[in-house]
Amino acid sequence: MKDLSTWLDHISSLTSGEKICLGLDRIAAAAAELQLLTIAPKVIKVAGTNGKGSTVAALSAVYIAAGYNVASYTSPHLFKFNERLRFNNIDCSDALFCDAFAAIEFSASKHKLSYFEYITLAAFYIIKNSSTDIAILEIGLGARLDAVNIMAADLGIITSIDYDHIDRLGANLSDIASEKAGVMLNTKKALYTDNVCIELFRSAAKKHCCELYILNEDFSYKVIKSKYHYNNKLANIRMFIPQIHPAAVTAAITTILLLQDKLKVDLDIITRVLPQLLLPGRCQLLQLPQLVMLDVAHNIASVRYMLYFISQKMPNIKINFVFSCLASKDASAIISYCNNYAVSWYIAELSCTNAMPISLLRGLGFNEYNEFSSLAAAFDAAIIATPVQQLVVAFGSFHVVNEVYSHIKVNY
Repeated sequence: MKDLSTWLDHISSLTSGEKICLGLDRIAAAAAELQLLTIAPKVIKVAGTNGKGSTVAALSAVYIAAGYNVASYTSPHLFKFNERLRFNNIDCSDALFCDAFAAIEFSASKHKLSYFEYITLAAFYIIKNSSTDIAILEIGLGARLDAVNIMAADLGIITSIDYDHIDRLGANLSDIASEKAGVMLNTKKALYTDNVCIELFRSAAKKHCCELYILNEDFSYKVIKSKYHYNNKLANIRMFIPQIHPAAVTAAITTILLLQDKLKVDLDIITRVLPQLLLPGRCQLLQLPQLVMLDVAHNIASVRYMLYFISQKMPNIKINFVFSCLASKDASAIISYCNNYAVSWYIAELSCTNAMPISLLRGLGFNEYNEFSSLAAAFDAAIIATPVQQLVVAFGSFHVVNEVYSHIKVNY
């Protein structure tokens, strides 16, 4: 009997070295064989460049508080694989994953599924065999050809459109938007919480016979000092600003309102739950006694919000950045944007595959930097150099947060 680690190694060995073939045909065929094209009474799909995980977390928190059984599927994980599939905010067990991998192994191998397709099909199997009222599914990359998108949905969300994964999604916003618009495939309603490529999304909605709701046309939000204000014809909601991105809050609230006829939620649950929602690695604040922020921000749009959040909570605070990233990221643009806020940078190479080599990192235009052999050493040095009235921010990747937070738990 394989344990979870052995299963994951086995799946990786089957798919390593294989060129990823984008498309839904293979996973759709495997899912049909296993009767996994319907997995829950209600399904919500979440696509977009940034804010997907926060949107899933916000929806999950409110629906759980309203008494529903909620399954959420997200990627990547921050600390351990089991985080990818959660039931009522509890990580799926090793045993359920192992049983699912065994159940789908023949079909997954027969149809030559990729690693992500394999684990996605396993998640669908587990959800199908649970007492789930709502499945909230994050689309990890793009939407049109992402494995999750085989699932028909009651509602699809596009959180934002910005530059990321340009090697897969395209080098301009219209190409990226075209891929994200694929979330409307077999989807009854959709909403969009950004303001670029709107006509493209209108055309996609018409093509897919999907009812589309658009920011600043059908709903809107404002952040005024410490208060968040939401408006549409169904409700006006006021509350203290949550720690997650307000666009993610807006997507969650709009979804809840649009599905009220099928999934009833008292609006006071929204105002009670969302201001209290804390998500690891998203503007996560720790007191050591120096104030530390951990954030998975890894592109300009997410970095821009991280710094906006800091400016709202801690105006004019001085920052030491602990930074690293994957080789595929536009790190020069990120560093250039952050230099105006930085006292100094503390950099090291990530201990993972596809890390940006330190030889490249050091040449990316830091205004002032210190180089270390590990992120743990970089973080320790930043803590020593930072007065208690200043801030240490560790960001650049899920891997950065993983390495730094794991180090903090053991050593601080």
